[in-house]
Amino acid sequence: MPQRGVRLGEQLIAAEYIIAKSITRTGAVSLEEWNKNWHDHKQEIATGRVQVHDLPPDKAKEVADLVSTTDGIIFPASAISTARSRICPYTTFAERLFLLR
Repeated sequence: MPQRGVRLGEQLIAAEYIIAKSITRTGAVSLEEWNKNWHDHKQEIATGRVQVHDLPPDKAKEVADLVSTTDGIIFPASAISTARSRICPYTTFAERLFLLR
């Protein structure tokens, strides 16, 4: 999740949704929409833009292999909190912490 920092209380600037390619590439997302807003995690991993840290090499490879079967879309935090408040104004404490930090 892209953020300005990694400490508790830092401001969330965006959140990435990770969706299986079996969903995004079988009609749930139009090609035009995908090209405009989505990205392929297999490509990001292959180019080194995305790396798995803090795991033993064998576990890091497992995570990378799994994530390479997904596509991603990034939403700015303002869009997430606005959309969430329209769907349901009531949130759990954990959701408020996630959305508001």
